[in-house]
Amino acid sequence: MSKIHVATIMQTSIVAPCQWEGRTDDNRPCYIRLRRGWLRVKIGSRGADIQNAVNAEPVFEEYYGTGEEGEVLDFNELRDRLTGVVVLPETCAVEP
Repeated sequence: MSKIHVATIMQTSIVAPCQWEGRTDDNRPCYIRLRRGWLRVKIGSRGADIQNAVNAEPVFEEYYGTGEEGEVLDFNELRDRLTGVVVLPETCAVEP
């Protein structure tokens, strides 16, 4: 599998679950979520909305953390965890 390049990303939930929404450089929706220890990346169809990515099968799935509700994963840590699979931008917006 080739690396997925995410052009824009925003953290939409900081804790329980931690989640991010974005778009790839080829205009596919990207949904990343850490919940109960499972870190998942889902990519939707080109031009689709975020719900398409939410409903997609994970392109990356890894058990990470303790599995406890309320785990936190900061953006820099996320970038490190996804190295080799997903290329994230240098910065991440946070939803107000």
